[in-house]
Amino acid sequence: MSFCPACGTMLSGSRGDGRASANRMCPTCGWSIPAEYRICPNCGAGAAPAPQPYYKEPLGNIKYVAYLVAFLEPFIGLIWGVIWAADSDPEKKRVGTITALISVVLLVLRFLLVLILWTMVMG
Repeated sequence: MSFCPACGTMLSGSRGDGRASANRMCPTCGWSIPAEYRICPNCGAGAAPAPQPYYKEPLGNIKYVAYLVAFLEPFIGLIWGVIWAADSDPEKKRVGTITALISVVLLVLRFLLVLILWTMVMG
């Protein structure tokens, strides 16, 4: 190996033809490592980088917008709530469930109000 797998710099123990000599120097720590080693046993140069933790942006104020939409326009809130309730994110799932419940309750209340007013007028 003529180049460091971590950073791509030419190793000091390599030949110009791409074949490595018996030992080479690690460009990070300077230790002499055998040519067949891919990772420096001293400092770990050449190892795969550690995976970065997944950072999820919190919902913030958008959840209050979802609640307001569910309150003002329950049909849209119900659609929004069902979509978010099916999401794999636990926070979106919780907000979606609450939004859908608000929408269903308000749709039932509107239906009952219309039914009561209709019976009063017609009856």
